[in-house]
Amino acid sequence: MDTQKIKQLAENEKLDAIEAAWMQAVENKEPLTSMREALDVIVAAGKGETAQTLAWMLLSEAAEQQPPADALDIARALLPALKGNDDLRKTTADLFKKVHGEAKFFQEFLDASGLLATQSFRRAIRTMDTSLAATPETYLANRFDHQVVHVKDV
Repeated sequence: MDTQKIKQLAENEKLDAIEAAWMQAVENKEPLTSMREALDVIVAAGKGETAQTLAWMLLSEAAEQQPPADALDIARALLPALKGNDDLRKTTADLFKKVHGEAKFFQEFLDASGLLATQSFRRAIRTMDTSLAATPETYLANRFDHQVVHVKDV
């Protein structure tokens, strides 16, 4: 995906052209890194709502047509660039639940992550991934609260 072109389109408020370029990239199965770069450029141009809409289109389609783990990978790749809205948050939480819902303490991890609240997507997804990957006898440090937790059971 040509991020320079996307940047020019965003700066010139050619939102229909951005959407057309995005849809073409989706059809061409562009790499997620390119899609993320395009979202970053759109957000940087002050069009965060447009970026959220485009990410929502891709994620909702993936959630319906792909295995939950694959759709969750798309969420992990794209959403940290975005501020987030309730629909994106709920869809991402649902994907986490489909993939990891059987994990012990899943609901506690989800609640602590802030994914369904106002936590940034980047931090919420990172919290979920770190919590779900924790193994007994490891330590987790929270650099924001300056706390360390000793994991005894998962």
